[in-house]
Amino acid sequence: MLGGASQLDGGPTITTRSKTIYLAPVLSGSAVFRGKDATTYVALANPNPTPVTIQLRLWEKTEQGFDFGRIKRLAPIPPFGMQYASVSELFGSSLSLSRAYIVVEVTEGDAIIASHWVEVAEGSSLFCVPAQYPVTSTRLFSAQFASLPDLFTEVVLLNQAQTARSVTLKVWSETGSLLAQTDPVTIEARAMLRLDGRTTMKFPTDSVMVGSLEVQADGPGLSGCVIFGDLPQLTVTAALPLQSDPFFREAVFSQLANGAGYYTGLAFYNPGNAPVTIRIRVFDHQAVKTGETELTLPAKSRKSALLHELVPSTTGQVRGFVLLSASGPLIAQQVFADTTTPRMSAVPPTALR
Repeated sequence: MLGGASQLDGGPTITTRSKTIYLAPVLSGSAVFRGKDATTYVALANPNPTPVTIQLRLWEKTEQGFDFGRIKRLAPIPPFGMQYASVSELFGSSLSLSRAYIVVEVTEGDAIIASHWVEVAEGSSLFCVPAQYPVTSTRLFSAQFASLPDLFTEVVLLNQAQTARSVTLKVWSETGSLLAQTDPVTIEARAMLRLDGRTTMKFPTDSVMVGSLEVQADGPGLSGCVIFGDLPQLTVTAALPLQSDPFFREAVFSQLANGAGYYTGLAFYNPGNAPVTIRIRVFDHQAVKTGETELTLPAKSRKSALLHELVPSTTGQVRGFVLLSASGPLIAQQVFADTTTPRMSAVPPTALR
């Protein structure tokens, strides 16, 4: 978790080490994120007993397409050391970046871990974006997708492949019916797109559309995230990775806040073609079970609810964890929110199996 008096977001514990890591999107400068200023911070950690040498390539949109003209070679990071800096400190304070990403490459040594986050409107809110790794997936999902007059959802798609990809976006309803589908969208090789959910899906301006998102590509190499928040001030923002195969059968959300001015919400989506039964078990901080329930999701259907609605016995619980197990493939995510100040954190599950 990362935040302050008016900021909050989080991410999963990092279980993947890699010699190539993608940080997307990178936002830096004046009015680069929905009319607001933004600053991106990067953290790199060496979990190894030997030094590592790292190179950063900044890919940004130009008139000729995406280009990696800016390269930053870092001093070696010592064993179990880390480095933290803003993008402007790394590449220059005069940059204005609204469509950019960074490729982290280990040139000497073993695989590392990395993360980045974006402060919006001079720190009034922030969102953390989990690192993306080399992938072979062709389908990406988000359990929660919302388009409301006072709430935006932005979809960020990165094509890691060296050839262009054609992608189609679909939004599925609670009952598994198709709410909307885009025409094919082309993403050039090594390019990144930022798509506004409402305009991309062609939802009416005053409509309320809530569902789950599916992104289908015509070839491997697609990764991305969703960013969402309030309009027009962006006092609350959060981000979640788009999830892909292999889907989990068992996972954990390692914290909950269901009282003391906070609430916890869960969202589930069944991406498969057969029903999936989900077992939800909640434990306190001493691993004592405080409640349990089961629900069944038909194919392509979804469920979102507050934790105390799903498991009433957890009302007022402010510490503990949620353990999920499913009979088939499952997409899930969790949201914490503060009922008294504009703070919200979105967290994907940590897969156990």
